[in-house]
Amino acid sequence: MADLQLLTRRRALALGAAAVITPTSAWSQSYPTKLIRVFASAAPGGGTETSGRLVSDYLGTYLKSPVVCEAKPGAGGMLGAQLVTRAEPDGYTLLYCAASAITVGPNLVADAPFNTLTDLAPINAIGQSPLAVALSPRLGIRSLPDFLKAASTRELTLGHAGIGTLAHLTIELLAKATGGKIRQVPYKGGGPAVVDVLGGHIDGTVSDMPALYAQFQAGELVPIAITSDKRSEMMADVPAISEALPGFSAPVWYGLYAPAKTSPAIVQQMSDAIKTIAGNDDLKARLTTLGIEYRPFPSPAEFRTFIAGEFNRWGKFIKENNIREG
Repeated sequence: MADLQLLTRRRALALGAAAVITPTSAWSQSYPTKLIRVFASAAPGGGTETSGRLVSDYLGTYLKSPVVCEAKPGAGGMLGAQLVTRAEPDGYTLLYCAASAITVGPNLVADAPFNTLTDLAPINAIGQSPLAVALSPRLGIRSLPDFLKAASTRELTLGHAGIGTLAHLTIELLAKATGGKIRQVPYKGGGPAVVDVLGGHIDGTVSDMPALYAQFQAGELVPIAITSDKRSEMMADVPAISEALPGFSAPVWYGLYAPAKTSPAIVQQMSDAIKTIAGNDDLKARLTTLGIEYRPFPSPAEFRTFIAGEFNRWGKFIKENNIREG
């Protein structure tokens, strides 16, 4: 009788556990069943939107369900992020952005439209790419030391993808190093800034590699430095800014995010999808031509820890350097 009661109790516990597990598992297995919209928080033509469309296409093929990437520029990437934080947490509205949109911008503006650490569920990183400082060939400046020297004697204009981006902070740092002679010109994305450099309206830009690489190859822009802590294999002759200004490192991390309270099973499923397509040689080759090294994290939890660390790091940097909005 005791054995029968024990068996019954074990069976009840097993059924109870199944009742807890089944809904989440069933939800994950039935996802996705409709169009997934990915908001790329930058203007068309920039690195975020270009790589976002590419990654979305491969995710759609892997998931056997349509994944459409839409550009949502504005506020240094925070507009697209804000839209996602307010979306239904069902896995069908996601954010693709450079990490600076959610780690730099909210630390810089007076009233951030969302809380990075509580309003978003990090899924996984796609990879990283350095920013590049690129100039118009008409300036005749071919190196970072020459640029710093020129900017210490006359005003030069550098465009960037918006207030609150890593490009913005990079230009702030360069301005401090040259006595404030550099004037920054914010745009709604890296693409429009490049257009104005090519059109002769500004002297140069600081932007992500995908927005610049084709112009580098064509000789339409001159790369003088990158923001990673070491030189890139793609352009080994271009120095890192840290060679002239020790200690500075600001690579761009691209990643995918869901609204907070999205099912952990869906977050995990999308993270696994990102890690799986990372093994696609064609995708990696196409991202490489954009200057992006595919580097997903082992898990959403580790990616979340990384984002929290970046949020705190840039918050401290902004405060210590007294950098203000605008």
